[in-house]
Formats: sequence, C-alpha cells, structure tokens
Amino acid sequence: MFRVPIGQIDDSPFQARATYDGIPDLAASLLDLAETVPETSGLLQIPPARLVTPGGASWKVVDPGQVENGTAGALAIPGARVQLAAGHRRLRAFRYLAAAGHGEYNTFPVEIEPFTDEQMANIAHAENAQREDLSPIEEAIALQKAMDALGWTQAQIGKRWGLTQAGVSNKLRLLTLPQWVQDVVHTGELSEKSARTALPLWQIPGVNIRPHSLKHNTRGDYMKAAEMRDYVRGVVNAQTGALNRAEWEPRDEWVPDPSIADVVGACGDCPHRLSVLRQVRCTNKKCYNAKERLHKEQVAGPAKAREVYDRAVPWTAEAPSWAVCHGCGRSSRDVGQDGWRQAPQRGSTYGRYRICPQCWELAGLPEPAPAETPEETPAPGPAPRPATVVATPPKMRKTEPPAPPPPPADVLTARILAGDALDARRVLVAIGPDGQGPGRHIGTGTYSELPGLITQALADYFQGNEPGNDNGKPAPIGTAEQIILMEV
Repeated sequence: MFRVPIGQIDDSPFQARATYDGIPDLAASLLDLAETVPETSGLLQIPPARLVTPGGASWKVVDPGQVENGTAGALAIPGARVQLAAGHRRLRAFRYLAAAGHGEYNTFPVEIEPFTDEQMANIAHAENAQREDLSPIEEAIALQKAMDALGWTQAQIGKRWGLTQAGVSNKLRLLTLPQWVQDVVHTGELSEKSARTALPLWQIPGVNIRPHSLKHNTRGDYMKAAEMRDYVRGVVNAQTGALNRAEWEPRDEWVPDPSIADVVGACGDCPHRLSVLRQVRCTNKKCYNAKERLHKEQVAGPAKAREVYDRAVPWTAEAPSWAVCHGCGRSSRDVGQDGWRQAPQRGSTYGRYRICPQCWELAGLPEPAPAETPEETPAPGPAPRPATVVATPPKMRKTEPPAPPPPPADVLTARILAGDALDARRVLVAIGPDGQGPGRHIGTGTYSELPGLITQALADYFQGNEPGNDNGKPAPIGTAEQIILMEV
C-alpha cells in the first residue's frame, strides 16, 4: 500500500461512469471507520491502481519494482501519474473530505500494480457490472473505449464480457445519436429501446428533430418504444420513397430524361440510396416522385394501354369533356381533350375504355378505322291498320258465397252495445274457420278499440299477412271464415 496525493491520481481510462451518487454518505461512513482503521483513513479495501508516465501518444506503464526507490522513486518521475483501476467513488469521497478541511484525506491509499490496458478494462467492467445504476450511454462508452484501446471487435469484446454481438452492436449504436438525445437517455427520461427506435430519424438528411418532436402530445413525456416506432415510420414514409416497392427497377440505369427537373440520375449508385427500417429507400423524395410519375406515363401506362386495346373493339376517336385514361390514369384535364380513343366495354351497356393520345402513341397502336356511314333507307310507309279484336272477359273463378257468421252471444252483444261501461275490459279478435280454435290472426284491445282491431285483422287476412299463411297470398274469397271475439 502506498498513499498518493489525490491531485496525482486519475480515473481509469476505461471507466465510463460519468456520475457518482451518494458521495456525502460514503464520506460520513469513512469518518466513522477512520478510528477503527486509521492507517487507511477508513478504507476496508485498498483500491488497485497503476503508475504511468507520458510515452508519446499514449501512457507508458511503469513497474515500481524496476525503479530505484520503488514506488516513491516512480512517483518522483516527471509527469508520473496514478491511474485507478477501481475505487472511483472512494476517491471522490476523499476529495470531498479534503475540501471540507480534513487534512488526512489529502492522500489516497492504493496498491500499485503494472496493469496492462486489457486488465484495466476488465477490472472497470467487473466493477461496473456489480452496480445497476450504470446508464446505457455509459455502458456504450465503456465498450467503445475498450474496443479502441485494445483493438477488439464486437464479437471479441462480447465473448470476453459475456455479451452477444447483437447486444454490443445495439449499445454502440446509441453513440451515433445527437448529444442532447444521449443526455436524456443518460438521465433516464428516454428509454434505451425508444432511443434505438428513433435512430432512423437521423439517417435522413434534412430532417430536423428537436426534443419536443420525441415527446407525447398529451402526456408531455418522451414517447414509449411502440409510440416511437409509429412516429418514426410516419416520418420515414413522408420524407423518403421505398425503392423496393418502386414500379421501376431501381438497379437499372433507367433515367427518364436528365433535363427534367428533380431527376438527379440513376438509382444504382445514387448517394441518396440507403437502408432505413430494413428497406432500401431514397432520401431524395422529389427525384423519387418524378421518376414514379414519368415511369407511369412513359412505360407502365403505354404497356397497360396496349392490353386494353386488345381487349375491346371497335376503337373510335373522340374529344371527351372529361375522361380518365385506362393506361396511365391521367385525365383529359391533364393531357387535353383532343386525340382520345374509346371503345365499348364488353358486357356493359354504357361502359367505355378510353386511352389518351400520349399512351396511344407510345404504345404504337394503329389509327382506328373511320366509322362506316350507314346507307339511307326509305322511310317506312304507314303501318297497316290492325284488325279489331274483341276481347273476351276472363273467366271468373267459381266461388261459393261465404257462409254468414253466426250471431254473437247475447251477453257479448249487450256488452258491445253498452261500451261506455266496458272500456277497462279487453277483448280478443281472431279470424278463422268456425269451430277450429281461436283463428289465424289474433289482436287484443279494449272494447273502445274494437273497430280498429277488426279493420286491421281483415286487412291482414285479405293481404295474406296473417300468421299461419305460408305462401303469403290472399286467402281465397268465399271460404267459411268468421270473426271471433273473445273476452279476456
């Protein structure tokens, strides 16, 4: 153990932790333990460290055992520094107490060892792994520092530190975010998953993303991963074009016309071609839209017009006031009213196929034959006077006269005639054969509603709507039916 002035001690170059909490509490515990362990000023474990001197572009590790006077002689070398391998919170507690006037804490006890860079990186990783408050940004910085200093690949550092290559890659991608995004991830305001989801926003040139863009409209906090995914997808679709869904083949060197505005060239090796959201997309939306329009007008439209031409006959010229081309989809307002061709659609009385003059010309279709003028035929003479035909009346169906309904019971007749006293009673109305049950149509009401019930029952009966009538036709006239009234 050797006590080194705290001003000569530096953090490990592989320590990525930027914030240390609980320093005052740790300092208070050191003061309590100082009486028990005075030789280390309250430290129960001596932190490991190494001694380095300036050596060109990097530090040169010094082995105190090979220096005259050992550690004291090594510390006396001009520019010599001590780099902690672990114990960074304890060092800050010593600095806190020294600033508070505790003179014995101006020096910090360490164990000097000639650690290599790889050993220092492994010690820093082991120390951080024991603490759960390391932010995703700090983890990514630690990985990047070790890879830069030791020349490790993502697979190598993942194998040494127990991580998958995909996990290492996802951590390192966070370092490509703008600094203000890294800050909110470090503080925990934005989750690591949401930050990774937002990465495609900064792949698109010209898109200005500000802090309020990533916040929820109503809650005010930063969006969750699923919400961020929908937001990113909307921005990407609005600002770029999907080349893998383009009607033309982006790998071809097809350029409709370099002189046309917004068309910058072929898509094969264009710098605006990149992979976003697992799709090959074009970040120059103006060029993408222009190529999409021109390909439809110059290639896809004429090809479809040729298919439509073979589908219908005859074709004739027309000048419609409004029409839409079945090839390119443009209207007569876009290409004018002259030179259009039309043909009737098969199986349709009024439907017409129409092709604009540009698609007709680019498709190489022949000019339609002129319509034949029908020969004039003499006007027909007066039609012969039809013979007078005396219509005979249709034979009437022989029906039997309906049987008269039986007279109602005396008591019922008396109650109907004295209806002023029977408003509270209810009566059932039915129509059906005499002596065969309550009938096929049933309605109920008071005696004052009796005329309306009978009228409705008769109407339903002769229209074939009464229950039990399966064919839905009016009942034959003359059958032995009667109106049945029953008091209920």
